[in-house]
Amino acid sequence: MSKNSIRPDRVQPHEISELNLMFSCENCTYFKGYNNSCVLGLNTTPHLKSEQLKKFEISGQMLFCRFIEIE
Repeated sequence: MSKNSIRPDRVQPHEISELNLMFSCENCTYFKGYNNSCVLGLNTTPHLKSEQLKKFEISGQMLFCRFIEIE
């Protein structure tokens, strides 16, 4: 893992539903759904909901983008 890469955070299963966590690009105002890209030019692939849920099921961790902007 490079010095500037995003570190995954451990997430408890109840936090996803009880806290209504916004954890994917699809929840962000910078996300362009028609081509799955980010207005800021960030890589969306690891932050898409399907990828986040896969990572969570395997490791109990998720990646949280520091630029996420919720409507």
